[in-house]
Amino acid sequence: MKRKIRRKRGPVVSKKTTYDGIKFASGLEKHMYMLLKQNKISTAYEGTTYTIFPSFDFDKEAFERCGNGKGEFKDRGNKKVLAITYTPDFIGQLYYECKVELTRAFHYVGSYLKVMYKNIYVLHFTNHKIKKNAKK
Repeated sequence: MKRKIRRKRGPVVSKKTTYDGIKFASGLEKHMYMLLKQNKISTAYEGTTYTIFPSFDFDKEAFERCGNGKGEFKDRGNKKVLAITYTPDFIGQLYYECKVELTRAFHYVGSYLKVMYKNIYVLHFTNHKIKKNAKK
């Protein structure tokens, strides 16, 4: 019997969809776009990217283990460290972010944006469904 090989996936697996010629990263983003359009709220989909931390060249030695704390120490220095960026899902008068689940990283980014840009209001929408027979 042949064994099925499974690829490792990230924390969120979303289905890419297309609507009005725009390729959305998830069905939740498409649904949000349809709601904004229905209510005549003009927005741009992933229009602006913010740099939270710029990239730089790390030219020193840094001996570290793997991210999980296992394995041998290796020199992980002398590399270019990539920038940390954030792109909101929709940009209009407000910034709209569609999330199925709020991660710790998003809380950090959201807090940073609120401190650095005083006129930004980050709204997040989830697709939690209330079941008919759910216990309260």
